[in-house]
Amino acid sequence: MLALLLFEHLDAFRTARIESRDIVLGYPVTPSRPLAGKLHVEPLGDGLPLVRPVAGASQEFHIAMEYRRLQRAPDFVLWLALFDGPEGPWPPASYIVFPEMGRGAVAQSARP
Repeated sequence: MLALLLFEHLDAFRTARIESRDIVLGYPVTPSRPLAGKLHVEPLGDGLPLVRPVAGASQEFHIAMEYRRLQRAPDFVLWLALFDGPEGPWPPASYIVFPEMGRGAVAQSARP
């Protein structure tokens, strides 16, 4: 896993105008379960990796993007899983959490 995404309540975000190039997911947010995400980077191999269900999530949505024939990197897939977190309060801000090998994790708030 490259990063864990934690989102503050969606009411905190401005409503965006939908453009013709946008993709509307229609993800059914559960008010009592904060929205979260996981970002993975994996070698591409012979094709996309199998989708691994997120433990404890009652709903989830996966997006996989292939990257092939890059100049300085092997083929890989960038995979985003959005899911409902455990029941409880939403975070006070949105965060991207980057795990550090052997030293816990580092959190970066999305707010300045």
